[in-house]
Amino acid sequence: MLTELELVENLIEDWDSILFSLFYHDFIYDVTRLDNEVKSVSIAAQNLSLLGVPAETIDKVSRTILATKSHSKSDENDINFFIDSDISIFGKEDIIYKQYFKNVRLEYLIYPSYLFNEGRIKVLQHFLEQSRIYKTNFFLDKYELTARTNIESEIKELKRMNNSFVRQNSHEFIKYLEEDGDLSEFFYNASKLLDRLENIEKITFYPGWFDSGYYRFKYCGTTLHLEYEGMLGTYLKTEPNANDKDIQNAKEIFQKLLEVRLSEDDLIRLRKIFPNTAKSN
Repeated sequence: MLTELELVENLIEDWDSILFSLFYHDFIYDVTRLDNEVKSVSIAAQNLSLLGVPAETIDKVSRTILATKSHSKSDENDINFFIDSDISIFGKEDIIYKQYFKNVRLEYLIYPSYLFNEGRIKVLQHFLEQSRIYKTNFFLDKYELTARTNIESEIKELKRMNNSFVRQNSHEFIKYLEEDGDLSEFFYNASKLLDRLENIEKITFYPGWFDSGYYRFKYCGTTLHLEYEGMLGTYLKTEPNANDKDIQNAKEIFQKLLEVRLSEDDLIRLRKIFPNTAKSN
């Protein structure tokens, strides 16, 4: 954000208030709460008062931070520059944007994929429905077209993911191989094992993000799906309305996939990343 704001520093009236806002706007950040901005404002006001910052500056900092909650256009140009910089990531080149939305998923790893995907789609759709995403002409000219392309692409992918993982209330084999979804290496190792097995006809493989992936294949004529669904784990399932032969073939593959386990080095590394969720067995 600072890099973006420095490009328009000569157009900003109160640079100090922008810098204070930048420092404090995500000072309190908890993905399970809806009052992060209000709490951040409270901390900012308390600390800036102790530093002897003028009340009018503190008031502007408060308005600026609160504006990042809705990203609605403000009557104050400084605030518009600030909220535009806050969402400048939307307009970045493809490789940077893809890394960004992977990181967003990691921030919300507490939520299972289907819940996160629906919520994320609503947030992104909100921006697309606006006549312009960016409030200032500078950011509009620089990022608007690319931002809309990136957002539309992410929404399409999120919808695809949700449609891919819909459970059917029918006769099918569904069994979990790994219930700790944080251990995504299980899915990757399982897919590598399938590549080496005989009588496997791979249909499609999607390595996925941090929270989803699938390996669709046929085994002895039976279509099977190895799904990795974020915190819900990795599971094997048949097509809906599977017959007895299909279920037997699924059981055979399931037993083979049970051979896949993480190495101790994998577990040590994952415990550092997910200390409260990575299992030791």
